[in-house]
Amino acid sequence: MRLVLIGALVASAALLAAGEGRARPPLAVTLTVVGQGAVHVRLAEGQVAPCDSTSDRPLLDRWLQPGTSLALSVSSACVCVEHTYGSFPGEEWSPGRVLCGEAPSRRNPRPDPVLRIVLSSDAP
Repeated sequence: MRLVLIGALVASAALLAAGEGRARPPLAVTLTVVGQGAVHVRLAEGQVAPCDSTSDRPLLDRWLQPGTSLALSVSSACVCVEHTYGSFPGEEWSPGRVLCGEAPSRRNPRPDPVLRIVLSSDAP
């Protein structure tokens, strides 16, 4: 009985040290568009690409002009983002990228609370 209790305490401590036992605050996301032309952006809450997957929760699906900056707050740890670019901005889509905020850890107890995403109309 004592051995089982000690094992449970060690496992609980390991989870807490890894950050698994902590409630995660909302993730702040900034999205900035750079380049010469407008881009069509898909941003979704989730961990699956492409960003219009039914496993993700859509947040944004619209055209944005260069110089546009948006700030959002999401409840999950990760977002999926994809955008158009290049000579055919209505047709050339970047691959979907899943980006995650960093959880506090022993190594980095105060990670950057903002996930910064910069999208270029010139490149994926």
